[in-house]
Amino acid sequence: MVHLPLRKKTLLEEMGVTKKHLLPSLSMSIMVTAFGLVLLTLYGIATRTLNFSSFDLGYFAYYALLSAPAQELFFRGFVQSKLYKLGNPLFAIIITAVVFSLVHFYYGIHLTLFTFPVGLVWSLMMWRRPNILGPILSHIILGQFIFQFIL
Repeated sequence: MVHLPLRKKTLLEEMGVTKKHLLPSLSMSIMVTAFGLVLLTLYGIATRTLNFSSFDLGYFAYYALLSAPAQELFFRGFVQSKLYKLGNPLFAIIITAVVFSLVHFYYGIHLTLFTFPVGLVWSLMMWRRPNILGPILSHIILGQFIFQFIL
């Protein structure tokens, strides 16, 4: 007699590319993004770097369609899901956030310091509600705000 597993997770499912947990992921994303926008606006006002007159549609398209989704699929989807296999979700969440923030060092220490806590939050979102769409949407909105209106 042949025993087949009921359903083995595919790599895409492990990476959070699934319909499961979609609404909870999106609702968490809305809360995280709203809070992040408030903090970024306050930072922009305090540092006098907030500039709403600079918007680049080409950059918006690149960032929304390629950069942010690719980063989230790689860090939260691939790296974090592989680190889970070491047995400690907290370790996976922290290491993913640290590496994610270090990748942003090219843009300066301020962005590196901002991306660590937001990376932690996005990693926690993926752990609690394993659906990649929430972190992707939050990343698109917060990243656009930073690159278009603050940096």
